[in-house]
Amino acid sequence: MYIQTICNPVIASMASGTIMFFINGCTLTWSSPVIPKLQDPVESPFGYPVSDDDVVWITSIIFLGAVIGSFLYGFLADELGRKYTYLFLGVPVLFSFVLMAYVNSLKSYYLGRFLAGIPLGGSITVATLCGGEIPSKSTRSIYNAISCVVYSLGFLFPYAVGPWIPVTTLNTILAGVCVVFIVVYYIFGEETAYFYALKNNGEKARSTLERLRNKADIEQELREINARIEEEKEGSLWYNMMSKTVANGFIISVGLIFFQQFCGMNRLSIYTQIIFEMTGSNLEPEISSVILASVSFITTLPMVFLAEKFDRKTILIASAFGMAIFQVLLGVYCYLQDNQVDVEAIKFVPLMTLALVVFFYNNGLGPYPFLLLAEIFPTRVRAFSSAIVIALMWCFVFVDSFFTTDLVDSVGLGQSFWFYAAFCVAAMIFVKFVLIETKGKTLEEIQSDLAQRRTTTVDTISHSELYRVSLQT
Repeated sequence: MYIQTICNPVIASMASGTIMFFINGCTLTWSSPVIPKLQDPVESPFGYPVSDDDVVWITSIIFLGAVIGSFLYGFLADELGRKYTYLFLGVPVLFSFVLMAYVNSLKSYYLGRFLAGIPLGGSITVATLCGGEIPSKSTRSIYNAISCVVYSLGFLFPYAVGPWIPVTTLNTILAGVCVVFIVVYYIFGEETAYFYALKNNGEKARSTLERLRNKADIEQELREINARIEEEKEGSLWYNMMSKTVANGFIISVGLIFFQQFCGMNRLSIYTQIIFEMTGSNLEPEISSVILASVSFITTLPMVFLAEKFDRKTILIASAFGMAIFQVLLGVYCYLQDNQVDVEAIKFVPLMTLALVVFFYNNGLGPYPFLLLAEIFPTRVRAFSSAIVIALMWCFVFVDSFFTTDLVDSVGLGQSFWFYAAFCVAAMIFVKFVLIETKGKTLEEIQSDLAQRRTTTVDTISHSELYRVSLQT
């Protein structure tokens, strides 16, 4: 308690929580430096090189775990509280890295990667709750910006360290980071006033809010919390989920998440080092991977400026357009190389084009679908609706990562870049004609816009029919 009193509890809680973002970034890019080692008969911890099929499962099975985590941790957050649910995110991923560090078998890697995926999926749901309930309205954007920076550092870490150390050592280091997270967040993490109010503990909710807001006037915020809880109790979940507003929200959010996952970035983050080996860049693959990850970190910075300057639709269309153009160019380079055309003079193309793909992704299709996810659903169904969308997202990631090698084998590396570029073009059309603009609008105005849009099956169900279904459930 003494440690907590000497620093701002909001800053301490949110800063300690960002360690999990670092772990998530490491978890996602872990495979890029590790897979080449597993396929090397000398460096493989198994004593033999793994097959291409083994690689597919090691890189993909994590996303099946993420599907489970999306629902599991959302449920636990309302039962155990935000703090302890977020704290327990560190347990499966700690066990994952310990297992892969000290049990050198292929099955242990399958299990380890699956376990690492569970908190990867759950962290988005729980972090969204903590990020919305612990900071004040004026500091939420600062927390989001810091979280993106820390996540990018985690994204960079395996690229920068992994190629130069044994796989066992990398897994041991990452297990140590998980221990740091569990200890630090246990000390500094805060429960939210919203959770205590949800559990009808008004006294605890008041004292928590007074501490988090430094004993400022908290009556208005406390009334808003109680009003939101009362609103969420209106009608059954089924009744609220079948509304026209929610149906349109699903169309938009699932569409954006789909294009986010099939724009080509997933296979880039998972197979970065292998892609550079295949394209024959004029730099060592390990060096190119570090440069690309550094670019990924740096290019998160313009996001704040762009968000203030341009509307959501403009940013997303520009992002998809840029990714499409530079993946087409990279596809042309790979196509020429595969057809024995001399590309010695333009060997800078792979690194340059991939860096630009990362730039456009980080400032559009990467972060904005999650931002819109927080805006597009009514408060009373936001947690459940978001969990469904996030679970679908991890299903999309699994499909993409599982079939990436088959796609390259079937059509070629260059043509596979064109394949993802086509999805980027489709994303532009979707954003132009389906997405509603949300910038500068209140949540009530966004819900009104969604309610006025045409839907399909939902429009055929009358309000009285929905109400009758809600009473039955």
